[in-house]
Amino acid sequence: MSPAGREPQDAHDTAAAASATTPLVLPLALAAEAPPSIVGGKARGLGALLAGGFDVPAGVVVTASACAALLEGAGVGAAPAELRRRTAAPPSADEDRWLATVRARVESASVPAALAAALRAAADGLLGGGAVAVRSSGALEDRADASFAGQYETVLGARGEAAVLAAIRRCVGSLFTPRLAAYLRAHGGARALPAMAVVVQRQLEPDVAGVLFSVNPMTGRETETVIEAAFGLADALVSGTVPADHLVVDQAAGRVLSRAHGAVAPDGAGRSTLDDGAAIALARLGAAVQEHLGFPVDVEWARAGGRVQLVQARPITRLHFAPDLGEWTTADFRDGGVSSDVCASLMWSLYEAAFDLSMPRYLRSIGLVPRGHRAKWSRMFFGRPYWNLGEARAAVLRLPGFVERNFDLDLGIVPAYEGTGRVTPATPRTVLPAIPVLVRLHLGYRRRRRENARFLAAFPDRARPFDAPPAALEALPAAAYAAALRALVESLHLDTEASYFETIYNTSNAKLDFKVAFDRAARRVEGGLDYPTLVGGLLDLSHVRTLVDLHATVGALRRAGRPLDDGTVAAFAARWPHRSRKELDLRAPRWPEDLAFVRELMEQAHATWSEEADPARTARTRHDAYLAERDRALRALPGPLDRATFRSRLARLRTFTWEREEMRDRSSRVYALVRRWMLEAGRRLAVAGTLADPGDVFTLRREEVLGAVDGTLPSAEVRRRARAGLRTLRSFRSFDAPNEIGSTHGLEPHAPPPPGAALRGAGCSPGRARGVARVVRRIEDASRIQPGDVLVAPFTDPGWTTIFPRLAAVVTETGGLLSHAAVIARECGIPAVLAVDGATRAIPDGARVEVDGRQGTVSVLDGST
Repeated sequence: MSPAGREPQDAHDTAAAASATTPLVLPLALAAEAPPSIVGGKARGLGALLAGGFDVPAGVVVTASACAALLEGAGVGAAPAELRRRTAAPPSADEDRWLATVRARVESASVPAALAAALRAAADGLLGGGAVAVRSSGALEDRADASFAGQYETVLGARGEAAVLAAIRRCVGSLFTPRLAAYLRAHGGARALPAMAVVVQRQLEPDVAGVLFSVNPMTGRETETVIEAAFGLADALVSGTVPADHLVVDQAAGRVLSRAHGAVAPDGAGRSTLDDGAAIALARLGAAVQEHLGFPVDVEWARAGGRVQLVQARPITRLHFAPDLGEWTTADFRDGGVSSDVCASLMWSLYEAAFDLSMPRYLRSIGLVPRGHRAKWSRMFFGRPYWNLGEARAAVLRLPGFVERNFDLDLGIVPAYEGTGRVTPATPRTVLPAIPVLVRLHLGYRRRRRENARFLAAFPDRARPFDAPPAALEALPAAAYAAALRALVESLHLDTEASYFETIYNTSNAKLDFKVAFDRAARRVEGGLDYPTLVGGLLDLSHVRTLVDLHATVGALRRAGRPLDDGTVAAFAARWPHRSRKELDLRAPRWPEDLAFVRELMEQAHATWSEEADPARTARTRHDAYLAERDRALRALPGPLDRATFRSRLARLRTFTWEREEMRDRSSRVYALVRRWMLEAGRRLAVAGTLADPGDVFTLRREEVLGAVDGTLPSAEVRRRARAGLRTLRSFRSFDAPNEIGSTHGLEPHAPPPPGAALRGAGCSPGRARGVARVVRRIEDASRIQPGDVLVAPFTDPGWTTIFPRLAAVVTETGGLLSHAAVIARECGIPAVLAVDGATRAIPDGARVEVDGRQGTVSVLDGST
């Protein structure tokens, strides 16, 4: 089954576009490999369950091609296109009448003889036996952004060919109901042609049936499974017409947390539908389904004769969170960071150690949290790291001038409230207590700059002892290896990452300080000032050095008329041993291990190289633009104090922005070393039989790896924890987790904007550009990008840097003014609009778009090419 919420743009191609060779009827077991445009969401989900070895009633799929032929035979073949057209606009006066006419013609039409014959051949055992369940399987159904639950028709108890064919007609006709039209309109209209397939399955006669949610949809707790059960078929329960037993099970601990009795037995007895053992077994079955599919699931199940079978599995599309969870966010973590995808336990534990050390230490140093204050500053939800937004807000709420909406928007958090939110006014009562904080804040800027200088100077000597080739690591005696690994993890890595994080905190505060001076100056300059230009033009930026080297390397080959060769590729990769497709994923190989990928990048650069595209020249041009914009501001300010304040705060922000990238470079270098050493740990543990595979080392936490290597953690426990880490990775690998968690946030389906509406985000690099949108979710797919294209991606990280020079513009769903994508876009001189919610869903791949990096808008000019 395709990852929930990550369906490729062409996944909902119309059934009419399907090949003429598409079978009219398919075995259900083959549905997992067919596109949803052919088999629909429900059938595809059932096929995925069968592929995972789960018990599903026997059945077949009447494909969307067959159903389209049925519509043609009824004389309404154009009705799906008309439905799409209508739902893109407000309802018309004749809509209900039109829908009823189409539906009546479908339900009264003769089923094409070829379809009847194909169904007879494929499902003969079903048609001549007992009762059959006939269920709609819409092409747009059971997705993360729209489940279509209850929108289509289900017919139970059909017996014999005539009844089954009538039920198929009824299911196809359910495409044309007022409730479906209203649902489509509420979700932005049908973006693809509505199409229908139909599942025909043996109907169960269960004693108990129901639904389960593998994650508690009302509290958001991942280990809680919610089960609703009733006697008999589940359809009445799903429709809400019969009462049910309601159970909450902690499937990890294997115990029932609560139960509420409501189901009524056929004989009127007051017995429960499920005992504790059955409920726990069901919860574990739900967890297994989630692990197989990769996202939290809503599963319909039925038990007959002690045998549990599954009749549907789809993504959970809505989650609410219990107030006692607090408020958490992936802001900054998700912009190409550890929260941009499911995160392995080892990587998370390294990040967690540094964040939980640096955040409270920094807040204590400036007096925003008292010494002894206890809080957990970061944790995992849904296999992704989050940090404690509630605690951070509470700390800065003490500062005069705090505006909650500004705080949230600056982090890229969409406010879940109206207006400004909480505000701390600047009054004597708030300003006087804050003076010591402001003094400490400015002293902290100086201290951080000094500490960064010392750290950067000492880094080469500190890192050198760990920069050994794999063969040298393999030759180390066990005790020496264990001691050195501990020093790398608990000293060099922790110091590097904590220093990098504290540089980020100072950069964020420097940005807030400068904003006051910027707003004052912008009011005095005709036409205003351009903020991105003022923070752009940072010379000798760490990640631009890679671009400068790449440009020079391929330029030398081009001038000499030489093709790219293996030696040049290997030498280039060796100069950048810490670069990777995903630098914050220890599982991802670094460039020297990934020469085929490096060759692809260099071949693209070689093919598109031009002297004028020199990144160093572009950086100087951007620097000149910064100087001109700064001088405009200084000339407009009235007095020497205002000018000095503006100049010094801007210089401080630019310095910290440059140093942040420099510290990120050292962080990436350390992660490359950690990966090398952890691969050796995995090899040793696999040789010893402790781990089944060397790569399983990444599913352990850092302290677990250290304990496994030095022998203080028993082998059986190491294996158990590795399996648990792997289960988490698999269970959420295809889940679009919410960016924020808390009682005022939740997981809700995204409604795409109306056709033609401009998408809005944060303008982070000035300029305007037009080009073909290339929706790229993984850097591995970046080879599709041609010079002059517009990159549309969920995020970028340093691994994407080398593709920026050939782009016309950048659009991402995450990030802000000082994010990596913004910084690199400015240095490359291309427009960037970031934090565009749902950009990869709303912008068709191949469409022509216009990106305005100053206004923060993206306009789709035409459809996909």
